[in-house]
Amino acid sequence: MDSNACGAQCRNMRKPVTLNLLIESATAFNASGRANPFLQDNPICLAGKSKVISPAAQNGLVLFREKARCTKCHSGFNFTDEKFHNLGIGWDDNRVDLGRYMVTGNAEEIGAFKTPTLRGISRSAPYMHDGRFKTLEEVVNFYNKGGIKNPHQDNLIIPLELTDQEKHDLVEFLRTLKGEGWQQVKAPTSFPK
Repeated sequence: MDSNACGAQCRNMRKPVTLNLLIESATAFNASGRANPFLQDNPICLAGKSKVISPAAQNGLVLFREKARCTKCHSGFNFTDEKFHNLGIGWDDNRVDLGRYMVTGNAEEIGAFKTPTLRGISRSAPYMHDGRFKTLEEVVNFYNKGGIKNPHQDNLIIPLELTDQEKHDLVEFLRTLKGEGWQQVKAPTSFPK
């Protein structure tokens, strides 16, 4: 909201814009349940200087951004590029789901699925579009191996060569991506076949 719109709204309420009014408004918004606070929304945490998350999670954040290459797809405010990628899910058991191709008819999108947000990820198992992974550790192991090779696999998906400690730290960081709002999420009752 720009300052003119805010000023107009405050004038309509016949209250002057003051620091106390702004604090009251922010407090009311946070109490409404519509706010979704995450540690990662704190600039200090994003800079990797936080004492709020463990050293392992801080190392996981560095890995997330660098060696693990997670930000190639999980970037921005919502930890998603909003794009579609083929990771190879289904190519290992001959149950290939054509994914985005079924919508677009574009052969480059065979087996591609939208990158999900990572917000609240530790509370949203099972993982992947077919629900094959029960834990974040399984997901990290899958990416560490470079997905499942197939003719349409996204070239961003490559073996990562993370050590066991690095995989642990990455999972620790992913577990910090909690917040409010997850309580309303319902587990799926079925998965694509």
